[in-house]
Amino acid sequence: MKAGNNLTLASSGTIHFEAASDIYIESHEKRSGNFAWQSSQGEGRTDETLRQSQLIAKGNLVIQAADGIVAEVPEINQQTVSQTIDAMVAADPDLAWLKEMEWILGCHGEP
Repeated sequence: MKAGNNLTLASSGTIHFEAASDIYIESHEKRSGNFAWQSSQGEGRTDETLRQSQLIAKGNLVIQAADGIVAEVPEINQQTVSQTIDAMVAADPDLAWLKEMEWILGCHGEP
């Protein structure tokens, strides 16, 4: 979400911020053989990119949810949630709101 000024999200219930993955799979396979035998070789790779909600406001960002806020932040490579959030913010500064949310909810780190 982008706002030219203030951005307010308000709910009488719960606000959920869910992560999504973009997955790219590439494979190469080479086959040879004849009627009596077959041989196959292959290689490939899988790239997965985690995407999180982006909240961009030129002014104030206000999130109000009567029943709470749920922000899905998966732990990656055995890192703590705080380290994962730090890495995500370093890769995409538009996710800085996640670090603020972590601090507000009493998790690890400082704003």
